[in-house]
Amino acid sequence: MDEVLCLGGLTALEYWRQVRMRVAAANVPGEYEAAKPPLLVRLLFEDDPLLDLAAMPEASALTAAPATLDSALAAEGVRACVDLSAPLSCYVRNSAGRRYCAGVNTVTLGGEFPPGSFVWDARGFAVPAPELLVLLLGRVLSAGRLLMVLSELCGLYALGAAGMAAVPPLTTCEKIRAYACELAALRRGLGQRMPRGTPAVLGILPHVTE
Repeated sequence: MDEVLCLGGLTALEYWRQVRMRVAAANVPGEYEAAKPPLLVRLLFEDDPLLDLAAMPEASALTAAPATLDSALAAEGVRACVDLSAPLSCYVRNSAGRRYCAGVNTVTLGGEFPPGSFVWDARGFAVPAPELLVLLLGRVLSAGRLLMVLSELCGLYALGAAGMAAVPPLTTCEKIRAYACELAALRRGLGQRMPRGTPAVLGILPHVTE
């Protein structure tokens, strides 16, 4: 499965923000749904708010970043992701897999990951699932910004170019802790290190507002 483009870092964070804004737009009451409460009210007070989640990406069986950056796929990704800020940040398994492609920065992401660590976008590229993404962002974000991002992804709002919108949470503190434990067990068995941002994320989780 090396012929894959895998978005990463702040590009992946921007991707998830846009997904959430599309979910918010899809769940605005229509012309003939005037009696339906706003999305935030449904999320807070209805056990089954009947959400349209078609904009969410599908689960992936990927358990590692691609070995190399496929230049052709990367060029296609740049054209398909005009809504994401350039240059795109993309993961490869090691430094030997880096390739030049205009509009793309390659970042190494080594080691194995549990199933469910990545998702597929309908445009044909992979993205880290929220639980993995926050562990990776823990290395590059300040403590204050990391707290803000965690509260955002675990909260009932999304940030976009048009402002804020009510949306379902992407993940929870409990899911992030559980994923970190699962990844740690896998990495111990393989003799691999955890992502460097993990301690920062786990240390900040008690302060996150869900």
